[in-house]
Amino acid sequence: MIDTELVEIIKLCTALDVTAYKTYLGISQAVTDTALKQFWSDMANEEREHAGYWHSALKLAEEGKIPQFFDDPPKIRAELGAIQRKIDGLLASRIDPHNIADTFLLACRMEFFMTHHAFESLLQFGCPDQKNPREFYEEHIHRFIDAMNTFGSSMPALELLGESLQRLWQENKALSEKSSIDELTGVRNRRGFFGVATVIGSLARRNAFPVGVMMADIDHFKKINDTYGHAKGDEVLRNVARVLQQSIRPSDVLGRYGGEEFCIFMSQIDPAAAQGVAEKLRTSVAEHRIDGIGVTISIGVSCGILPTHRDVNESLTEYLERADACLYEAKNTGRNKVVATHVKDNAG
Repeated sequence: MIDTELVEIIKLCTALDVTAYKTYLGISQAVTDTALKQFWSDMANEEREHAGYWHSALKLAEEGKIPQFFDDPPKIRAELGAIQRKIDGLLASRIDPHNIADTFLLACRMEFFMTHHAFESLLQFGCPDQKNPREFYEEHIHRFIDAMNTFGSSMPALELLGESLQRLWQENKALSEKSSIDELTGVRNRRGFFGVATVIGSLARRNAFPVGVMMADIDHFKKINDTYGHAKGDEVLRNVARVLQQSIRPSDVLGRYGGEEFCIFMSQIDPAAAQGVAEKLRTSVAEHRIDGIGVTISIGVSCGILPTHRDVNESLTEYLERADACLYEAKNTGRNKVVATHVKDNAG
């Protein structure tokens, strides 16, 4: 079912980036300084790429492939609409494109408005097999701030605005992540894992993409804590999370399920490939010693196609339970191994 509120929210995000693209392109065409012209041209091209991401997301939303995840969609839509009107008002003032202070002030206000948490929240659900749009946005903000500091070095007010913009972006990012990121390891907590996996799982279910779910557990973790202390145990958890994150695709979802257990969701992956990824994760952790401590993990893998007649969260839970059963078998048959199962005849 198509969620019209979500469609309208994404349309507003698209319109804001298109407006920024046209504005920066116009400034680039007007200025004569070579360095400034290149900077504004680069900013315009990046905004065009941002808009391309929103167009892709809009297409998925209009096909009913993205579920609504905002708590109060009408409020988000109203806030974004108000931002669009404010930006339209700024553009109506007809600034002088040759005035560095005026152009950066205008752009800073536009970038400021586009730090609205709706952008950050939507970017957490980057489309599979695309460049991570969230990282791209963050790089864009950093480049803009660096340019403000460079071209506005003799203008203290611009430097202050740049610092404020950077702080606001970081604060919004932190607020967006606070409820979904595990503080110790930096990967998603259980809530954050399900939040993203549900969105990608919905796309996989609708398109009948094969998926894989993993449960990974650090072997003999209690012994590590007892032998080396809890501080070293925490370091082991952080390092295992880092190795796992570096060993999966950007479109895969990693979460700390609890304690020393991690979960991974993968879309568009067949059973053989999923088992291969699990073996890669297992060997990568085993090869990575932490201050001389040898660490191994056991992994359970569950693969299949999510049934269309069931709720995605229910299916994900079932797949996690099947992966957990495989993990239990791996633990009971020697540890430091992968056990997988293929869920068949579950499409409906």
